[in-house]
Amino acid sequence: MKAAILTNQLYSWKNHNELAIGGGERVAWRLSGLLLEMGYEVHIYQHSNVKFTKFVGGVFIHGVSVGTLALDGYISGIADYFYDKTSDFDVVILNLPDVAGGKVREDAILLTQGIMFFMKDLSELSEEDKERLYKIWSSAGMNVVVHPVIIDAVRSLGFNEIADKMICIDNCVETDVFKPQEKKPIVLFPGRAEEAKGAKFIPEILESLADTGWKVVWAGDGSWFRKIKALEMEYPSFSAISAPLDSVQNIFAKSAICVVFNLASKGNSLTMMEGMASECACIGIDGGTTLIEHGVNGILCQPNVKDISDAIKALIKDEELRNRLGVAARESAIANHSVSLWKEKWADIINGDV
Repeated sequence: MKAAILTNQLYSWKNHNELAIGGGERVAWRLSGLLLEMGYEVHIYQHSNVKFTKFVGGVFIHGVSVGTLALDGYISGIADYFYDKTSDFDVVILNLPDVAGGKVREDAILLTQGIMFFMKDLSELSEEDKERLYKIWSSAGMNVVVHPVIIDAVRSLGFNEIADKMICIDNCVETDVFKPQEKKPIVLFPGRAEEAKGAKFIPEILESLADTGWKVVWAGDGSWFRKIKALEMEYPSFSAISAPLDSVQNIFAKSAICVVFNLASKGNSLTMMEGMASECACIGIDGGTTLIEHGVNGILCQPNVKDISDAIKALIKDEELRNRLGVAARESAIANHSVSLWKEKWADIINGDV
């Protein structure tokens, strides 16, 4: 039996020898591991400026240089290539609508992980964007999403017949991998460095935290990474790093505070789950996640510099609160987002039992 996954990137577009960081990448890798366990020969195809094939952890990873990567993140042409290459495969999964334009098998499984499409908020989508999304979702044999808010978003676009058939499988977190070590005075901002991920707030947040004595780390590449990296010259306590997929858990493990503020996308961020599993005191955006119950297993704040900075400083000053929220966060991750339940639901999808 053979299975294939098409994704935008697993290895970085900038360096095809370096694993990328991000929730989408980690979900694709986790799916490949499940398929291996189920007895499939697994191939992952991704966009790349350099053609390559690697064999990593029992999985074939193919860098595909056909197609065009647009400024909005949409990759044209790669779906047709994937369609032809995997015509005799037993299972095909497409990770993210950004790669699914073009020919798609009738039995293909499409995974949608957020409500930002083509780097745009829902309100910014043009009629052409909406038509493209409708064609993508309607072409797939089955649509899987990671949070009910995505189904609501699809319905808001007027695609009720698609929304009605979408299946929700929430993300999970490997609590045996993401686990705490001795905590250091570190505030971690994990995820891709993009405006929609709150990167624009970093300069003012660094200024407000300058006298706390705490280290601040942004972990994740992206279009704003160079701008953020340049701030190291002005703030010696700040570091911007591009942490690869296979070592990011070490950064979470030592950080005492984890801040995840997806400003445009809503849902249960995988990076937030990983921070919670690592026993960090987590801060999220009010209305943007259902993972955090304010004051119980984390803190919710408004998407502005003052509210975020105040929340961070409150946790820095109150060690008891910080520790209590961290312990409760890990307990929540273990209780509600187990790998075993996720595997069971996805196995049903792959086997055609849904």
